[in-house]
Amino acid sequence: MITGRNLGLLGVGTVVVLALAFWLGGLRSPGQLAKQHDLLFPQLTDAVDSISGITLTTAGGEIIATLEKREDRWTIAEKDGYHANDAAVRKLLIQLTDAKVLETKTSNPDLYARLGVEDISGEDAGGMQVTLDGAGEPLSVIVGRTAPQANGTFVRRSGDDFSLLVGGHISPSRTPSLWLDKAIMDIAAQRVHQVVIRQPDGETLELIKGVRGQTDQVVLDVPEGRELQSPVSANSIGGTLGGLRLEDVRAGGDVPEDVTVTEFTTFDGLVITIRSWDEDEMAMAVFNVAFDEELAQRFHEPVKETSADGPGDDQADGPDDDQADGPDDDAADGPGDDQADDEESSQAADPEPEDSFAKSRQEADDLQARVAGWIYEIPLFKRSHLNKRMDALLKPLPGETDSEE
Repeated sequence: MITGRNLGLLGVGTVVVLALAFWLGGLRSPGQLAKQHDLLFPQLTDAVDSISGITLTTAGGEIIATLEKREDRWTIAEKDGYHANDAAVRKLLIQLTDAKVLETKTSNPDLYARLGVEDISGEDAGGMQVTLDGAGEPLSVIVGRTAPQANGTFVRRSGDDFSLLVGGHISPSRTPSLWLDKAIMDIAAQRVHQVVIRQPDGETLELIKGVRGQTDQVVLDVPEGRELQSPVSANSIGGTLGGLRLEDVRAGGDVPEDVTVTEFTTFDGLVITIRSWDEDEMAMAVFNVAFDEELAQRFHEPVKETSADGPGDDQADGPDDDQADGPDDDAADGPGDDQADDEESSQAADPEPEDSFAKSRQEADDLQARVAGWIYEIPLFKRSHLNKRMDALLKPLPGETDSEE
């Protein structure tokens, strides 16, 4: 028998169930559930190579980077079309292509911020909107927080009123400079023959290695009565171009008149001229790369040709080998064969001359194509090497340290 008390309890229970159902409906709208293991963007599987533009936007609609594909590489519009970090772009495209839906999450806009997938027009938005162009209709997704416990990332596609948890940690960088290809050049110290640093006031510092394989740079014209702090004092200068990377870059423009000019020459003929200066506590530089064949010729080491036959090959030929050729073998040769043999022998002895410096020449051309027309911000410690003066390499004069203290 149902009493009034039981009816009351039943009513309360019904309200709780309805409220729970309503709440769950806000989390997962049945008509919009994405199937588990579906791809986030199935169309990318066959069209990823067609992507020609990527726009990265954060809170308040601020564009971090506009990546554009030009010919065979990516560039950054906000950096005047400079080279983008192809590896970083490729990583992002692979992550989006491979992302599979693990679970459908909330469709309640009030809860989006918890996952970092609220609209990025808000000043406090936590996610980043990634928009891909080139595969038909633009593909857009807000990338939110990562979910380490699920090895996934919360996202919300443009046009969807529900969020998703997809596999993998998708975390495009919010730092614009990290989308740049930061490598400028990498000239190992052992390749450097000479460095000449000319200051705006006329002071010149010259370092040299006379031969390949020499370990230390020799400082020329050390003032009389002065000594170097160490025999290796100048070696760091010779290594300046090793792993040289940019901090930032802009299209070339006016360069100040009072700049330090530093010239590096290598044993294989490269001539790298750098004009550097300080600008608002930043180190700026422009580069020019050329090839000097006369310099390369001076230190050229011809490749020693070795016979294809080993040292024992002649001995390996038995005494009967010549006899093995029958008496009719010469007769079998036609009347013009001796002349043909002479021509072949002459060609073998005098091969067509090759460009011994083709590799260095190409390296110079490639480097010049990369740096021409750009002003780079470089690390401050690299600028300190390019701007080194003689006095910085010398031991202090007697009493000089005491007076400074």
